[in-house]
Amino acid sequence: MFEQAAQQHFEWHCQVGGISSDENGLCTGMGCFLAANIILSAAHVWESIRNRYEYPLVAHSSGGYRCEVLREWLDWDVIVLRTVQQIRRQQGTDTANEARAAFPPLSKERMYLGREVGMFSRLSTIDEQGGRESQSLFTSSRVSSFQLPKSEKEKFTYGLSNTVVQRGFSGSAVFLQDGSVVGVLVQCISFPIDLENLSWGRYVLPLISPVYEIRDQIAELLA
Repeated sequence: MFEQAAQQHFEWHCQVGGISSDENGLCTGMGCFLAANIILSAAHVWESIRNRYEYPLVAHSSGGYRCEVLREWLDWDVIVLRTVQQIRRQQGTDTANEARAAFPPLSKERMYLGREVGMFSRLSTIDEQGGRESQSLFTSSRVSSFQLPKSEKEKFTYGLSNTVVQRGFSGSAVFLQDGSVVGVLVQCISFPIDLENLSWGRYVLPLISPVYEIRDQIAELLA
């Protein structure tokens, strides 16, 4: 069961984007706190907007944080950010250190087909008046496929089935039932429901980059 892990990751999940000196910012993906000032996300979340903003941004229920890139692995599409300055604090909330006394470990396990995993993202919807709303969304899924790299610059990824995916989910930490992080959602694949009836619509499945290959390197940043 994911009940306890979901409760913990609800506190650890955050949004990631970019911000400038005038505090004009935008969140385009997700992230997960690995320590009070360390955040794990997908590298392309920042890379895709870094030419428009001066600094990476992390938005959490406790407030907003201007960040710096601590390290990134572009071949795995994984990035680690470090908070530099709290730029906005929500009233009635504790600081990042006070709000989160514990943080998720990095799993030592390799991924395999059939493994059940969970993740937190932000689901966007449109209300009856046409306004956009978003809320935290927990989903569980199973590892269903193994995706080989299409070029030398890419690494292998794993596909997830039976889950919801939407633009802005990239960077979500994927975790096991014990709460340990096994991967990062980095992209999606889309394919027709029926190849002979394209009007029937398409399936969209998320792909995750496993962290076990770079686990020790990330752990060094946390030491």
